[in-house]
Amino acid sequence: MAGRKKWAATLASTLFVAASCAAVAWADSKTYEDEVGETGRLREQTNLDIVSATASHTGAGKLKHTVTMRGGLKPNREYTRPFLFINRGDGDGGFPEWAVVGKAVFRIHYDNHDNPDFSRVGSASLTDERRTWTYKFDAATIDSVDATYGWRVQTKKGLAEDRAPFTGWVLHNL
Repeated sequence: MAGRKKWAATLASTLFVAASCAAVAWADSKTYEDEVGETGRLREQTNLDIVSATASHTGAGKLKHTVTMRGGLKPNREYTRPFLFINRGDGDGGFPEWAVVGKAVFRIHYDNHDNPDFSRVGSASLTDERRTWTYKFDAATIDSVDATYGWRVQTKKGLAEDRAPFTGWVLHNL
């Protein structure tokens, strides 16, 4: 009987810790729902039309961003991959300070806003599944002094372009 009580107490404490961790992970996820088919070009090119984008954390200190498109992906065509732009702090600045493109994280330096300089500062993984792209990269890559950062995603091919959000930034905890 004492063994059962000990086992039950261990199980209860394990479940409490797991529930606490799940609550923290769930609370640290942010999803932005985008309009569908905002323009004629996006109605035609469904693989570029963003439906939703989510920022979250993995257990290994990585940031995870997923971007779901209205149509099926064409992963072998680089121009259909979404760009992830990041701005430190409250995200109220107009210009992005980092870009995650393909399998790389870039720091963007502005001497002239018409001609920014990109320097690679880290690696990212990019996976695709049906209609969803997933980026993962180390949170330490973003050397933000604040506990939050702003993000947005963008697709563009010719005249077909979509941004989520269209203006501004979605805030997320670093």
